[in-house]
Amino acid sequence: MTAPETRADARLYFANRPFVHGFYAVTRRLGPVVRVPGIGTIVNDAEVARAILATPAVFTSSGPGSFGILITEVLGPRALINMDGAAHRNLKQELAEVFSPRYVAAVAGAAAGPRLAALDAALRAGKSVDFAAFMRDYGCAMACELIGLRLDPADEAAAFADIFHLATEIMAFAGTAPRRLSLAQSSAAKALAARLATHIAAGYARADAPPQSLTARLRDQGAAFETVRDMVTVVLVGAVELIVYGLPRALAVIIDSGSLPALQADPARLDAAIDEALRLTTPSNAILRSVAADHAIGRHRFRRGERVIIAFRNILRDPALFPGGDGFDMTRTNPLRRLVFGAGPHACLGAALTLAEMRQVLGVVAALPSPLAIGARARNRGKLYPGYTRLDVRMIE
Repeated sequence: MTAPETRADARLYFANRPFVHGFYAVTRRLGPVVRVPGIGTIVNDAEVARAILATPAVFTSSGPGSFGILITEVLGPRALINMDGAAHRNLKQELAEVFSPRYVAAVAGAAAGPRLAALDAALRAGKSVDFAAFMRDYGCAMACELIGLRLDPADEAAAFADIFHLATEIMAFAGTAPRRLSLAQSSAAKALAARLATHIAAGYARADAPPQSLTARLRDQGAAFETVRDMVTVVLVGAVELIVYGLPRALAVIIDSGSLPALQADPARLDAAIDEALRLTTPSNAILRSVAADHAIGRHRFRRGERVIIAFRNILRDPALFPGGDGFDMTRTNPLRRLVFGAGPHACLGAALTLAEMRQVLGVVAALPSPLAIGARARNRGKLYPGYTRLDVRMIE
């Protein structure tokens, strides 16, 4: 019997992109490496996936059919995730110095304080809270810290709505992993990116930018605005959409699985709960790579010109790695559960920030005196990351 948390989470995929969800569900059963004519080679095996991610000279992020080729078309050639080789390595090293633990703590602390206090007070008072709406405000506040914006309270709601719309719409076209964008898609995505760039430009121009502004830090290192714009856009889009849609899903599977009382009884298990929630929800279904040269990994051969789709959603539910992998289990210790952040040179630079945000918010829930119950739910459609547009939660008395 399918676990209740799995049934509830699966409905997100069917609501968002039913064909994509069905495609991964079918190919999951067909073997470790599956060739699908007209689409690409699907990798469902963890070791093959790690070998691919560790060999960027062969499996590139910027060749034909890769996600990077779409990013380049919309944002330009220096958006980090569409780069390879020495240029990528040098830029990522610079950014890794910026994303230090101290920086991550400063960003998370600056954006969160009053919002977390208000969430805690509302739940303890027995009020029903739309957790999806809370996360939209939280994620956009974090985005403003990264950009270096300071908003008048009267302007905050409109600015947050615009940033959220832009961040989620820019990448929505990539949800079905097309090989190329149509002219209409390309024009629409570029127009959205240009609007988001106006927010970044405001942060870039600020002489009194806050110390946690990523835009100002890159500017002060000598980066031209065009370079800063491309990199910050990717960080911003990924950070906003992943955390806004990912964190409500994480909370939902913890509640749906009946695991919240155990977490509240032992809040030291918070990191284990976060890792398991990310494994089960797998906000990013897949990573795309382009094969630059014929190459073999074990008995699997990859041909030049192929497109490779690493199916994280399938790998992280593999029963050989995660027994009962379709259910939530905080006792799992397999280190592959964090493969959701990728591996190799292109491992997610923002993983530490994402984990810090999840610890902050779910830490509030773990500290409550009673479990939460879920009321109304509404699901998004056509986005890169499946998620909730409404998730009402209330503390059980």
